[in-house]
Amino acid sequence: MNKEFYQQIQDLLKQGHLHQAQELAEKAHKEAPDDLFNNKSLALVYLSKLEKTNEIQNISEIITLSEQILSLQLP
Repeated sequence: MNKEFYQQIQDLLKQGHLHQAQELAEKAHKEAPDDLFNNKSLALVYLSKLEKTNEIQNISEIITLSEQILSLQLP
């Protein structure tokens, strides 16, 4: 993908469309797992989910999201 895709994910998140942003980011990441912007987009989605900690029911979800971010190995 590209920088415009990353911006699209940011815009979806700003509009409160977390589920849609997650679906797009996960699909793009699956298609090109080594693409930096795909990884950044997916990390942004995971970070947005972490920010909503009041919606997370248990600590294991926080750990899972954190591990998913780390697995992207962003610079």
